[in-house]
Amino acid sequence: MLTLRKRSDIPREYTWDLESIFSTNEDWEQTFQSLLHRIPELEALQGTLAQSGQALLNVLRKRDEVFEKLEGLFVYASMRKDEDTTNSKYQGMFDRAMQLLAQRGLPTRPQAGAVPPSDVNTSGEAARRSDTGRQPEKQK
Repeated sequence: MLTLRKRSDIPREYTWDLESIFSTNEDWEQTFQSLLHRIPELEALQGTLAQSGQALLNVLRKRDEVFEKLEGLFVYASMRKDEDTTNSKYQGMFDRAMQLLAQRGLPTRPQAGAVPPSDVNTSGEAARRSDTGRQPEKQK
């Protein structure tokens, strides 16, 4: 009969290095709490996307900054949960990360199509526009 070894019985060299994501569960919790406070900042940007290409760029940058941290939360919690599916602590951390993950695109969902195409282009020119809104010279 095949028996499964406990995670604690497996040599460390054959396990995931989750400490490279968060050193401790407390560090994970600190980042989670920080992101809880960032979500209202993103919600406050709702309705600003169509103001200009620069406004869109600012919102997307803030959203991406939050998402990068959120991604680490999710990966850590998911892998911890998978290490031992009987550990309810990590199942709870995973569920909490999923709840935040579901909110990550909040300020951009309903109005991304409202930005005039002239303000958004694939060459990144919207990011380089001056405060006057003038189109920059083409890069050679």
